[in-house]
This record gives sequence, C-alpha cells and structure tokens, in this order.
Amino acid sequence: MAAEPGPNFRWGVVLRKSQFSKKQLSEGAFIQFEESTDRQEMELVHHIRQQRMGVIVEVYRDVASAWRPGAKRPRYKHALVDLAAGAIDGIAVLAVDRLTRRRDQCRPILNALEAMGGRLFALWDELDTASDDPDTELRLYELVARAEREAIRTSERYKLVARHRARKGLHHPSGTRPYGHTQDRRHLVDEEAEMLLQAAKAVDQGKAVWTIVEEWTQRGIPTVKGKGRWHAKVLRRILVDPRMVGKREYEGSLIDIEYMPPILPEELWR
Repeated sequence: MAAEPGPNFRWGVVLRKSQFSKKQLSEGAFIQFEESTDRQEMELVHHIRQQRMGVIVEVYRDVASAWRPGAKRPRYKHALVDLAAGAIDGIAVLAVDRLTRRRDQCRPILNALEAMGGRLFALWDELDTASDDPDTELRLYELVARAEREAIRTSERYKLVARHRARKGLHHPSGTRPYGHTQDRRHLVDEEAEMLLQAAKAVDQGKAVWTIVEEWTQRGIPTVKGKGRWHAKVLRRILVDPRMVGKREYEGSLIDIEYMPPILPEELWR
C-alpha cells in the first residue's frame, strides 16, 4: 500500500448519482440539485473524521449510471489518475454500488487499486481492502453482483411501465415540461406552438436550423427552462419528435396519443 492507514491517510471520496433531482418552482420552471450526493459526502466525511481514518483531500462527483455500459464518469476516472499520481492514497465510497454495479468491472477496479498501491473503503458495506480479511475480494464481487441484479430488475420494471403506458396510448412522463405543450401534454402553449410551427415551415423551405436558433436567441425567446440561449440540436430534436403530431414512438412504431394536441400538420412533420 502506498500509505499506511492512519490520521494522515489521504482520501478521495467518489460520489455518484444516476440523475439530477428536480424540483418544480412554477409552470415550466425547474431547479436541479444533487441532494443525495451531498448526503453521501456528509456521512462519509463524518465517519472518516470520527474514526480518525485520515483526511479528505478531494471529492469526485459524477452524475451517471454505474451500471449502463458506456456511461461517462470523468470524475471517477480522475480519481484513478490522482491515485496513480500519488495525490490521494485511497478511494472512499458510501457503498460499493456507488462505485460500480457491474461484475465485469470488479477485476479492473481491483487491478487498478493494486497496481497503484491504493485502498478502497465502502462505509455501508463495511468493506476495506486494507483489512486482513482474506474474503475481502470475494465480498466485493458479491456486493457488486447484488447491485447488478437490482439494477437489472429496476431496468425491467421501467421497461414494463413504458410498455404498459404505450399500449394504453399514454405519453412517456418526464420531469421537464415539453416545449409547446403543457406538463400533462393535454393542451398547447399557444405562443410556443406557433414558434415551432413557423420554425418547421422555415426548415421545410430550406432555412438552416442553426439560423433559426440564432434569431430566437437574439430575440430573447426563453427555452422551456427559462434560458436565453437556444441550440440547433435542441430545436432539431423537438421538431422531429412524434409529439409534434400527437404521437409517441415505441419499439419502432408510432402510437396515437388521443389527448395530446398536435403542433404540426403530419405531412409537414414527415
């Protein structure tokens, strides 16, 4: 180990949350916050200080899945880089599932820690690779396997809910109000719907989407989140969404949502 356990041991705390928490302030206005990562940090820091396990020298926050392949977790990678560079001596997490929920990542994580002389500590799981317990590595695999099973079950539940809603002709819920519709998708926001209709007509006549969003930005037209800057990819994504014609897409098929009023004529949308 690069450093011996004790009050001078330098920890890097890795925090993970799958997505931002959202709180609606008013119609169409939301704030985003990371309440759960704040709680993680407080509990970990308190324990490390109370037990005189060392000092926290860096906190690495990522808002991404620890199960979905390809999820971008740059701050987690920075923790490994800092460990290799000697900036920290170990990585602390609230639980192993905050670090990973995939069994195929266990061995790479252990390899990296061993190669760098680092230490892994998971508070809730009472796991510490600095211990003399010969079953530590086995426990790590068991904990990650359990987290992976839970992630798979959760994913399957979400798919079942989406399939059920699609079959009943219901929209897919979202925390953010869709531009042009009310939160429940049952009514149009007239001014926004008219903006989208004119934008679609302009694109159909050969006008570039980026030109339209520049004009909207200059005119101070707010986005659904109240921002003043529009981006071409956002408007493009809105215009090609089946919601524009009162439909939703599921498993390659377009499904009519009876209560959702269309914003664009279907011929223009197609």
